[in-house]
Parts: sequence; C-alpha cells; structure tokens
Amino acid sequence: MTTSDTCSKPTPVRDPETDEFFDAARRGRLLLRYCRHCSHYALRPGKHCPECLSPLTWVSGSGLAQVWTWTRIHHAAHPGFAADVPYVLVTARMAEGPLLTLRLIDDDGGNGDIEVGTPLQVDFIEHPDADPTPVFRRAADD
Repeated sequence: MTTSDTCSKPTPVRDPETDEFFDAARRGRLLLRYCRHCSHYALRPGKHCPECLSPLTWVSGSGLAQVWTWTRIHHAAHPGFAADVPYVLVTARMAEGPLLTLRLIDDDGGNGDIEVGTPLQVDFIEHPDADPTPVFRRAADD
C-alpha cells in the first residue's frame, strides 16, 4: 500500500436535494432555503421548514453578511487543510437573517484584523473536479 505526501481537501457532495444550489454556485449565485408560509430561512438540508413544516423553496440570497463571531484555526481538522493553517472560520449574520459559518479566505494567513460587525460577501472557490465551495470575503468598500 502506498500513501501520498499530500491529501486533497474534502469537497461538497452533490445530490438531488442540492442540485439547484450547486448549479447556482457555478454561476456565482448564493441560494438559500426559504419558507414562503412563515418567512423562515433554513440553512440546513431538508424539504420542509423546521418552524412550520411547510415546503421550502430555493431563493436568491444577497450574499451580504456581517461577522457575528469568528475563530482562528491553528490545527487542521482534516489533513487536506494542514497547509492552510492558520485560517479563520466566521459565523456571520446574513442580510436575510440566518447565521452561516464559512471560511474567510482573504484574511492574510489568519493574521488579518477581523472583528464583530465586519461586512462580508459570499464568494465561491472553484475546484477542478467538484462543485464550488462557498466562502466569505471581506465586502468591498463602497
């Protein structure tokens, strides 16, 4: 048995329930699950609203958010991320209301200045053999 010196990063797995999300991600658009009955956004998988059990639908999200909390990762949880440490994971409040946790990719190797309230924008990292991965970037100053 041989082993490789490098390990690839895990990438998203597409299934029929997430096809629409990943099709939009390939076009650089963020989709969110939304309940038209009670106006609740659901970021976890599922076909029904966790609040009222009505059917969920995909809607376009703005991609805009603000840092709610964050942490700097110093020990990779998966060997594929070992070369990336330190890096920052951010939980941000989306403009639509729900909290979303993603990697902050423009944080100067984990040494950048980040604080609660920092404006963010969702972006997508392309992969050669997999669907794009959503990440946060700092929002451009207007």
